[in-house]
Formats: sequence, C-alpha cells, structure tokens
Amino acid sequence: MVDFETEAKRIVAGLTLEEKASLLSGKDTWSTRAIGEIPSIFMTDGPYGLRKSLTGLNGLPATCFPTASALASTWNSELVQRVSSAIAVEAQAADVQVVLGPGTNMKRSPLGGRNFEYFSEDPVLAGEMAVAHINGLQSRGVGASLKHFAANNQEYERFQNNSVIDERTLNEIYLKAFEMAVKRAKPWSVMASYNMVNGVHSSESEWLLQKTLRDKWGYKGVVVSDWGAAAVGRVEGVNAGLHLEMPGGSTENTKLIVQAVLAGKLKEHVLNARLRQLVAAILKVDSTKRPETKFDTDEHHDIARQAASEAVVLLKNDSHLLPLKAARLKKVAVIGQLAKEPRFEGGGSSQITPTKVDNLYQKLQDLFEGKVELTYAKGYQPKDGSTTPKLLSDAALAASGADVVIVSVGLPASFEIEGIDRPQLGLPAGHDELIEAVAKVNPKTIVVLTNGSAVTMPWLSKVPAVLEGWLPGQAGAGAIADVLTGRINPSGKLSETFPRRIEDTPAYPDFPNRTGNARYGEGIFIGYRWYDKRDIDPLFEFGYGLSYTTFKFSNLRLSSEQIFDDGQLTVEVDVKNTGDVAGKEVAQLYIGIQDVGEVHPPRELKKFEKVYLRPSEEQTVSFTLKPSDLAYFSEFKGDWRVPTGVVDIYVGNSSRNLPLHRTVAIRPRREEIPELSPSSPLKDFARHPRGKHFFDLLGGQLAKSFGGVDEKQSKKEADAMTMSLIGDLPLDRLPGLSGGIMSRDFVDAVMGYVKYENGLHPLESFRYYKELVKLLLRALRSLR
Repeated sequence: MVDFETEAKRIVAGLTLEEKASLLSGKDTWSTRAIGEIPSIFMTDGPYGLRKSLTGLNGLPATCFPTASALASTWNSELVQRVSSAIAVEAQAADVQVVLGPGTNMKRSPLGGRNFEYFSEDPVLAGEMAVAHINGLQSRGVGASLKHFAANNQEYERFQNNSVIDERTLNEIYLKAFEMAVKRAKPWSVMASYNMVNGVHSSESEWLLQKTLRDKWGYKGVVVSDWGAAAVGRVEGVNAGLHLEMPGGSTENTKLIVQAVLAGKLKEHVLNARLRQLVAAILKVDSTKRPETKFDTDEHHDIARQAASEAVVLLKNDSHLLPLKAARLKKVAVIGQLAKEPRFEGGGSSQITPTKVDNLYQKLQDLFEGKVELTYAKGYQPKDGSTTPKLLSDAALAASGADVVIVSVGLPASFEIEGIDRPQLGLPAGHDELIEAVAKVNPKTIVVLTNGSAVTMPWLSKVPAVLEGWLPGQAGAGAIADVLTGRINPSGKLSETFPRRIEDTPAYPDFPNRTGNARYGEGIFIGYRWYDKRDIDPLFEFGYGLSYTTFKFSNLRLSSEQIFDDGQLTVEVDVKNTGDVAGKEVAQLYIGIQDVGEVHPPRELKKFEKVYLRPSEEQTVSFTLKPSDLAYFSEFKGDWRVPTGVVDIYVGNSSRNLPLHRTVAIRPRREEIPELSPSSPLKDFARHPRGKHFFDLLGGQLAKSFGGVDEKQSKKEADAMTMSLIGDLPLDRLPGLSGGIMSRDFVDAVMGYVKYENGLHPLESFRYYKELVKLLLRALRSLR
C-alpha cells in the first residue's frame, strides 16, 4: 500500500522554489498543475449533479438530482449517500477527480440566494447530510470539497462582506455542521469562502484554517479557495493554512509567494508543509481514477426520482383529498406552465445539463393510463411569473369543469441564483392570483410548489391540499406525480421553517446587509430556535410533514434518569403505524437545557431516524446521546461544556409536535471550580472549595448591611437573599465600600488564601481565623 505522505515528502524535497510556488495555484479554471511525478487532477461543480463545464454554464450531460434543500427534507442519510455515490460514478466516467460539494452553510434567512444549495437551518441535520454526501462520493474514489467555509450566508457583496459573529454562535451554529463532516467523513478538501469572518477573509484566516480546522478538529486534507477568493492576500492565505488557489492560469501570485519566501515573510518550512499536504492529497485521489467507468442514465434517473419522492413534503391534506385515485376521477385540470416546463434546479455554478427531464403533465398522463381526462391552462408567464386577465380566465374555465385541479407554481429562476439574494419571501404575485382565481371556482384545488427555500402562502386557507416539491431535479415531476396518485406515500419533512411573513424571520430587517458588516445579532437563535424562543407561530415548523397514514409515538424510556457529564444516555421510543397504508416516519429527538447560567433555545434537534412501517407494525427506535451531543459552547469557558442539572428530552415528528417528554439529571464527575481573581464576583467565591468559607463568613453580615436579611427568615431563604444582594459584587470593590477598613492588602490576603495549594493555609488555624473574624466584623459594622 502506497504511503502518499512519504511519497509527497520525497517529491517536494526535489522541487525548486518556483515549482513549489506554482503548485499552489491551479493550471486553469478546473485543473491543478502537473510537475514531474505530480499529476494534474480535474475538479468541477456538483453539489447535486456533475457539471463538467464545456462552455460557460453548459456542461457534459449528467443526472440532475434534487438540490440540497430537497435532499435534506428526505431526512434519509442512506438515500443521500446513494445519490452522491451515483454522482461519483458519473465523475469517474467523466475523468473528474474532485466534486465541489456539498454546500453546508446554515440558512440564516430564507432570502439567501443560494439556499437551494444548502441543506438546512439546523446544524445537526445539515451535518448528517454532509457526512452522508461526502461518504458517498469518496466511497467511489472521488474527492469531496466541503463548502463554503465559513459563515457564507448572503450573496450581496459576498466577496467583501464581513460576517460579524460571536464565538458561541460561530461554534454552535455556523461551524457545527462543518465540524461533524470533517471529523466523521474526512473530505478531500474544504473550500474557503469569499466573505470575511470577524474582519478577516476566510481564505486568510489562521483562526479558521489552522486553529479551528486543523488544530481543534484534526483535519488532514486540503484547503482550496472558492474561485477567485484568494486572488488578493495570497501570501497571507498560505501562512494561514490555504493550500490551493483556484482558478489558476496566472503567474502573478506564484511570483508573490517566491518573493515572500526570499524576503522572509513566508517561511519555507511553512510552504513545504502546505506542499506536502497538497501533493499527498493529489496523489491519493489520482490513484483512485477509474477511466473505464460507465453509468446507466436510466438507473441514475430512477435514483433521482426516488430521492425526489422522499423529499416531497405534504403540507396540507384536508378531507383526505390526496391521494388521487383514477377510479374516482373523470377530469383533472393541470394549471401552471411549470407543469409542462419544469424548473428543477437553481441557477449559477451548480447548474446541470440534464440527461433528460420529466414534466408533471406527461407523468400524470402516464400514471392515469388514459383513464382520466387531463386539461391544461398556462396560468402565468414563465420568466417573471406575471399573469393577465386572459390567462386567469382560461385557468378558471379549465378548473370549473374538473373534478380536481392541480396548480403548479413556484419561484422563477431569477429568484434563486448564485450571486443574488431573493427579492421577496412570497411567490410572484401572478402565481398567488392564479391560485386564488382557481380556488374560487373549484374548492378541490391542490397546489404543487417548486422552490428551493421557504415561501409564504396567503391563499393557504382557501385550498385543501399543498405539496412542497422543492427543486426536485430532472426526475422530480415523476416523483411528484407518484405522490399525487398514491404510488408513493409522502415522507418528507421540512428541513427549514416556513415563516408567515418576512418580518418574523431572525435576520429581518438587515438581510441582506448592505453596510459591509453583517452583524448576526440573533446569535444562536436562527430557524426554529428563533421562533420557539420568541413564541412566534410559523406557517409550518421545522421537521413538519404529513403522510397518507398515521403514526403513534409511545413508551419513551431512558437508560438512566441521572448521568455524569462524561457519560452516555440511551433513549428508546416505540413508533407504530396506526393507519391503513405502509409509510415512513421520522423520529426526531430534541433536548432542552434548563441551566439558567447561559441562555439556551427551548429545544434543539440532536438525533433523528427514518423508519419504514407497514400497517399496524411497531418498531423501537434507539438513540445514543454522547457528551458532545449534550454540550453547548460556553462563553464563560470559551469552550464546549456539558450542562449540569436538568435536561429535557423530547421525541416526536416535528420541532413543535413532541408528545413524549422525560428529563435527565446530569451531575458533574468533578466539581467545576471557578477560576478566581480579584474582580471575580462573590458568587464565584461561594462555589470555590476555599472561597465558600470566606463567602459564608462574610456574606450574611454584608447582606444585613444592605438591609436585605430578616432574622425571621429560614437559612435557605436567608442564603438566597444573600446571594441575590451581594452575589454579583466583585471582591475588589470591598475596600471602597468598607471605607478602607478592608484594604487592598485584605483583598490580596483573601486571594492568597483561595489560591493556596500547599495543604493547610495559616488562616485555617484557630488563631488566624479568629483574627480574620474580628477584622470582618469591624468592617461590617462600619458599613451599617
């Protein structure tokens, strides 16, 4: 077995300085440079399909699978891995060694222009999807490029916008999914994003690329720039941990790197380290090339259809209008141009040239097998979604004579495209008008949505059924037809919250930010965390989705009602199909931290599992919560911390439908001892083994001096009152409050006492303790 690191070390040792510098930039738009024994490898876009570019956005024909927001809505990691494995097969057939994906950024606002390329608003769901996607690609010998690292959440001025985020929010929300993917899936590369994070461009950030990615997470792979991100600050990037600048073709940065080494601004040992890592990665991925690979386009189209069918979310189904049964229907009106000319993907660098494309009208005809008459009306203009009185009247006429109406609407291509954020949360006005006009003449109206992220629905109360189809890929229309006719029982769950209005969203009104400094003032409260904490009712909550059957959750049990903070907790729940048809349900486990020391969301997703159940079948779902699953990033500690005290455990099928609830008590294995300084509040002294003796001696008397302790109070009440009155008072404020009786020397003596580590402190002897009591009593009398 080849040791690629050893080979890379040998090869790099024989390179000239100029050759070393040139290898850190690509040969052209998609390839790396070949020098000596180092081969060139080819990279291309591919979050949801392969785009081996020929000219502009046109590429080789490839299967267009559902976009990331749709894939995440399957909540099915195995299916996502199957999709990415198919993408890897197509990459091998096209002689592509690295696919640029998955996109793993959080959806801070539903207006983000590339939200269709990202999985979720929740880091755990996004992280699990990213792990599955990377594993699928790399299991077939194709490298993944995890992107866009990090906090790339708006398209407006994305090259220079500065994401200003506190450390806790960064770690818990915007880095968590990346951390999961890096540690568990080990992607070939991580792509540094265009934007700045706290004033430093991602491609030049030592904190991101070295201290976090490598030192904390143990990453061994390559960091590549987003295309054009490293054109400026190239030497700073190499120092920070960036390996490869893309695209290549220019020698300017090569010269800058050489000059920096000669001038001592870039140490050659740093340059060599970057080269060894890059060359080892190139050798490894080149060794897994399979030029003889071929793929079956029909087989991959079927995989795309299956993925799209599990992504479809049934949002509403009053009176069980769905599924449609041909035996009960004579005429169905299909309205909306998207039914014949589908929009199945987003715009920009991820745009695929599909091998074939299904349309909903044709697929319904195929499934109804001529037993149901289909009529059609255009409804709106395809480019901007506008409508006219004539288009509306034609649609109403078609609808009025039908048993059921299917209205196909969604967002225009111009609303969801790389480089531009969405102009509005709603559909085009013409689409809303069309739904209203059709529902007015036929109450049996089914709305099918095509969009890459959340939309508002002002007409929701006027229609009995709504399907969220997302941007479902080239086979999506067939998948939607399968769900409409009951061939497939819908099992998708929303991977993001659908708000009622833009004013309810976490980043409103400052999205996209136009000042150059996007301040993430909502902190950890994005997505459902925001709506739950502020008690705002969304249109549809995170994790929501209906089925043609019903399920029951019961018998929630914990392996223990009390664990240590370094222990594990097993959670089991029974899920039963209580309906008449087979179906899939997603068991979702959330926790709620009751600790009041730092603010927390009411509930956070930690685990999920999708299960298939036949009618009346029951299955036990088991989850294991490790300390890392329970931890939050403590601003006090500047690190992850497992909470102590009571933690709520919730299980159900959406973030707001959690019928089962238990609690677990978490105890510290070792009592956490606060670090004390003269500026520490007295409440910290109360939690310190030595400091508590000082606090007990001083506290009650000091609280009395503030008039807060009643002699008739119980000890528990008196202690609580003491803490509320003086707990926040820093030790070094006592000299001023005591009129100088408690001197600075007194503060130093107390600090010497609490920091003493050599056994019994002299103050703990009777004589010194007695003198300290006298001193304290004098000081306290003066305060009164």
